[in-house]
Amino acid sequence: MTIEINDLDINVIIKGTGTPFVMLHGFELDYRSMEGALEPILDGRDYKRIYFDLPGMGESECSDKIQNADDMLEIVVKLIKELIPEEKFVVAGLSYGGYLARGLAKLMPESILGMLLFCPVIYPRHAQRILPEHKIVVEDLEFLESLNEEDREEFESFNSVLTENVYDRIHREIIVGTKMGDPIFRENYQSRGYGFKEDVDQVDSPYYFPSLVLVGKQDFIVGYKDAVKLMDLYSSLTYVALESAGHSLHIEQEELFNLHVRVWLRRINALL
Repeated sequence: MTIEINDLDINVIIKGTGTPFVMLHGFELDYRSMEGALEPILDGRDYKRIYFDLPGMGESECSDKIQNADDMLEIVVKLIKELIPEEKFVVAGLSYGGYLARGLAKLMPESILGMLLFCPVIYPRHAQRILPEHKIVVEDLEFLESLNEEDREEFESFNSVLTENVYDRIHREIIVGTKMGDPIFRENYQSRGYGFKEDVDQVDSPYYFPSLVLVGKQDFIVGYKDAVKLMDLYSSLTYVALESAGHSLHIEQEELFNLHVRVWLRRINALL
């Protein structure tokens, strides 16, 4: 369905009933990246899963009025208030979605029951990030040889675990989103510096809700060391750096991702 926010049609998918769970996907992606990561865990649980495409991504409209993360977050907040007014909610963010999620925490911490950040952007400017070199740690040579040269090079350029299952999920959940939306808007938005006007991690007191941060030690897109600073920002935070995992750690290390998320959910359920 579509919901109009600030004269923009925002693509929204809602699944299940129960405690609201807001999903924030990464930059240039769409809701399927979050759906693929979390539906296998949340399906059948008492959570109302709210997936949507950020402006200019997926099937959501965009506007030149959206200049930075503050403008983007305004759309997210209005959407949340439209869908779940006065309700507390759980939030999850992947990559840039993890940056926006921290904006939600700063703006309305009393409304958040728990937060999951995986491969979160810590610093919007690339030059600020501590990044490891790209490294391939697992590869299925027989499968790689079955790909054409272009597909193999693209797969090897962005991932650290090169198996058929990872390839299939990357195409089904990640690449599909990059081919949608408005590329001109996304390019302009990112080139302007898509960060918040103020430091999103500068707060008066630590957040108290159960939080989980999952990062990949081979993530050469946002890195993993910078996220350690979030330990001081959340009083109830678990930080996990997964080996043999890059920027798609939820796919490359699916079993460990699912395990840690389930443990985190138990912490939240104990408070409901």
